[in-house]
Amino acid sequence: MRRQSQSSQLRAYLERHGMEPLNDDLRFLVAVLRMIPTDAHDWLTSHYAGRWLTTMERTDTDHLRQNLGRRAANQWVIGILKRRKIAIPDSRILKEIRV
Repeated sequence: MRRQSQSSQLRAYLERHGMEPLNDDLRFLVAVLRMIPTDAHDWLTSHYAGRWLTTMERTDTDHLRQNLGRRAANQWVIGILKRRKIAIPDSRILKEIRV
């Protein structure tokens, strides 16, 4: 049996918890996971999802829920990268990631 790609695993995890990730979200998250130690992957992914969901819960306007949650989660990751002095993935890196 063929092993599921990292982006497919992430998509399934996020969708199972009520999020609707865009391909760009998955590219960004895969790029970030490639830059951090493997033992931090579960921590980062669960906190990313938690940030997204918490923001969605505080948003009353249905059509904004996913976008505001997505933005909060991605900004949270960017903040982590900056504090750890890890480069933020640029468009060249993101384009190379297949989802």
